[in-house]
Amino acid sequence: MSALSDRRKGLVLAVVGALWFSPDGLFIRLIEADAVAIVFWRSVFMALALGMYILAARRDEFTRAVTGAPVTTAVVSFLLAVSNWLFVLSIIETTVANTLVILSTIPLFSAILSRLFLGERIHARTAAAIVVAIAGTLVIFHDSLSGDGWLGVAYALANAILMAVNFVLIRRIAGVSALPAVWLSAVLAAVFALPLIDMLAVGARDLGLMAVNGAVIYAVAFSLTMTAPRFLPAAEVGLIMLLESIAGPLWVWLAIGEEPSAGTLIGGAMILGTLAVHEAIGVAEARRGGRDQPAAASD
Repeated sequence: MSALSDRRKGLVLAVVGALWFSPDGLFIRLIEADAVAIVFWRSVFMALALGMYILAARRDEFTRAVTGAPVTTAVVSFLLAVSNWLFVLSIIETTVANTLVILSTIPLFSAILSRLFLGERIHARTAAAIVVAIAGTLVIFHDSLSGDGWLGVAYALANAILMAVNFVLIRRIAGVSALPAVWLSAVLAAVFALPLIDMLAVGARDLGLMAVNGAVIYAVAFSLTMTAPRFLPAAEVGLIMLLESIAGPLWVWLAIGEEPSAGTLIGGAMILGTLAVHEAIGVAEARRGGRDQPAAASD
């Protein structure tokens, strides 16, 4: 497969995955259950949905992941489950704005780790895009930032690093599907939450919302996002994930009338414009590189 075809596939997976994630904030706003219940039930529904899909259509990928890269698959699964919990703990201990601004550093950590462990060169355009994207995230959330909740900030920072590690690990075993790791991470997250949850305290309405959140939003979005690094550098996947910060407030606006601030619009435009220019240059470079390759010899 050509570099251009790989890049296009990675772009589609990352963009669709980020946008698919974007209604998550709206669902969190609508669900009245506590954080532990949300983690448990959406993980359960995510595991059920992904498990049925893997059994029906991707059973061979599960086998290849277990036999071809069992250690990496297990590590990615565990780190994803821990990341799920770190996100919840961060939201509890600090503001949502603090958490999301810290998570915007994922592409920065991804670029550094990719350079150290995969030997991937950090393009100047990628480094510049990361800086502008983080600045755009700060503009979006500057009114809500707080100096309190440093424990929550630490949780968010750990989460950003773990997500970057996951992107790099998945890129390292590019020939192995990430779906089994995503499924196992949901199982582990639910197991971690099981001793802490009061199942009888969750109402039917919340259960229905969490079913959609887990089986439709989380299962699909995580599967797409964790597959993207097989075809696209980890730092670029992290950059594209910032689309969620733009689309998330728009869902809240459309559903419950909470209008986005001027900072949200300005910061969103900064991130969107940066991503558009960055990826347009990347596609052009991949196309030019493909033309520079010698033609394949015929049999």
